[in-house]
Amino acid sequence: SGPVTILDFEDAATTTTMQSFGGAVEGVVRSPIENPDKSGINTSDSVMIHIKPGDAPEWGGAFSNPVPMTPVNLTNDDTVSIKVWMPAAGVVRFKLEESTTGAGNWELDQTASAGMQWVELKYDTQTPSAAGDGVVAAGNIYNKVVVFFDFGTAGDGNEYTYYWDDLVVGTESGSVSIKDELVQNLFSIAPNPTRDNVTLSLEANPTNSSQVTITDLQGKVVYAGTVEAGVSEHQVRVADWAAGLYMVSLRTGNTIGVQKLLVE
Repeated sequence: SGPVTILDFEDAATTTTMQSFGGAVEGVVRSPIENPDKSGINTSDSVMIHIKPGDAPEWGGAFSNPVPMTPVNLTNDDTVSIKVWMPAAGVVRFKLEESTTGAGNWELDQTASAGMQWVELKYDTQTPSAAGDGVVAAGNIYNKVVVFFDFGTAGDGNEYTYYWDDLVVGTESGSVSIKDELVQNLFSIAPNPTRDNVTLSLEANPTNSSQVTITDLQGKVVYAGTVEAGVSEHQVRVADWAAGLYMVSLRTGNTIGVQKLLVE
């Protein structure tokens, strides 16, 4: 029947707020925010934020409150997709509740294979629920959506920030997705650790420009810049940054490299 957008957080008809549960964020209601990383597969203006506190239980997440104006109608389609942005690769559990057709709650895991970039996750609603009760969501209608980031992993004492967007039912017929390629040695960093400046050195002289994004462990973007085509080095001043570990991502087309940076 073609794709139907349930939530994209761009206007009143396709937005809601999300109420957190689990740990220090219990009961906190979050509204859409400006997209902190308009790149790759998601250049939209607004996205939903989720914060996982350091004391989060394995099942901590957030649910739609109020429910979306358009229910998740799976009577004609059996695929649900969302776009996610995570500090690192991890599991995202998606759950549907409050069926109007009498079906039980349904939930399923998918793994985002890379962090610090937008990744689309697709959930096959014909797959029996991960809860182990045999419920299949396909053919039913649900009102409430629940999202769990790094599901099954309890908080480690640090606070992490995640973003998600574009909850869609169904897919475009014949659509083609482009998969990003994660390259281990796309660039190097020196000196590392550092307390003043750091230089990113590309392993190959690029024929296209590259985008550099540096985030802290909470997923906050602290630096964004461009390496022009033909330039093999890029310097970043970090003297004013708080001491700690940062993640450096360099994207050239669909090729991505990720390195850790320690600021002393």
